[in-house]
Amino acid sequence: MTEVTNKTDGPRAVHTIAGEVFFAKGETKNVEFAPGGITAARMIGLDVDGEEPDADAPATDISAALEAARREVAEAAQAEMDRRDTENSERLAVANDRADKAEQAHADALIVIDDLKAKLAALDLDGDGNPGGSRQSSPPSLSNKTKAELLEIAKAEGVEIEDGATNDDIKSAIELHREG
Repeated sequence: MTEVTNKTDGPRAVHTIAGEVFFAKGETKNVEFAPGGITAARMIGLDVDGEEPDADAPATDISAALEAARREVAEAAQAEMDRRDTENSERLAVANDRADKAEQAHADALIVIDDLKAKLAALDLDGDGNPGGSRQSSPPSLSNKTKAELLEIAKAEGVEIEDGATNDDIKSAIELHREG
């Protein structure tokens, strides 16, 4: 077996007796080359310890090399699955945390809404001592009104006006009543 290290800036692959072997940047592996393989590995920038095997030398047990390659692939696949499981677990934890926070915010909002509903139901808008009612809008203006219009305003506001009252008398009576 020959030790090979990828000292290039990117991934590389070489042909070995067991088949194609991939090297990540900086990765070191022990592989068995066929004749010419070490030279080819060096040509693509891999650092190889050792010399070319003799072309006439018998090949080592191919099944052992194949089994080693299978184990390496299985380990790499398991490492990738573990990495993805960890990544997915972290994403799930973040999503669950966000869902919990959203659920709590929703519950808090419902409490505030219920509180506001209770305060609104107890509100006495018309000042009669009972909840509810409606707040009166501003009273109508008294300027530029005819005597009939002033009498109508006085009647609507509960102001009694004597017969024969002038416009100024009606306005004064309404204003006095509004002041309370």
